[in-house]
Amino acid sequence: MPAITLLSLSECDAPMFLEMLIVAPTGHLCPLLEALHLQESYVRQSLLVDIINSRRPQMMHVQITRCSGIDEYTASELRSLAKIGWVK
Repeated sequence: MPAITLLSLSECDAPMFLEMLIVAPTGHLCPLLEALHLQESYVRQSLLVDIINSRRPQMMHVQITRCSGIDEYTASELRSLAKIGWVK
């Protein structure tokens, strides 16, 4: 998966899968990932913050569509870290 720049997940158990996207000293999945699109999944704000921070400055865009765990206030807070698209 080294060439993947966009990852789109729909209706999945996002927290468990997304944890694997956090960059660790031992390695990470999708090293060229620039954009993450999440739709109709459960997502924790703290997990998105960890992913974005671990992939800076490369992670530039996160699209969040109808995901429980993310509200307008949370999306606004995330915008200080990356370009965030949010649809309730």
